Amino acid sequence: LLLLLFLYEKFNNKEKSIHQMYEFIYQKAKEQKIGNVAIISDKLVYLWAVTYFSKSNEELGIKEKKAMPPTPTEVIETIEKENTKKDEKALKKEKTPNDQITLFQEVQE
Repeated sequence: LLLLLFLYEKFNNKEKSIHQMYEFIYQKAKEQKIGNVAIISDKLVYLWAVTYFSKSNEELGIKEKKAMPPTPTEVIETIEKENTKKDEKALKKEKTPNDQITLFQEVQE
């Protein structure tokens, strides 16, 4: 019971996340791989998970990845893509299924 309370306090930590735990375990397994294969026992993976939650990120050598804000050109490209999609949708909406082109209309254009 004490172990569960101890682990609950460690799991309820804003510094830790499941995604970071996965990355930590993945890096540990990557260190032990031979070629492109790493066979790790369940007990060792569990031990790494407990270690991840019981030590601070600083002790484990985990650095937070900071999200970089998009550059102005990336923002402009995103806006332009959204606008072209809106324009394409508007063109599709203009044509209704009842619009039928006759042979004579095709010749006139």
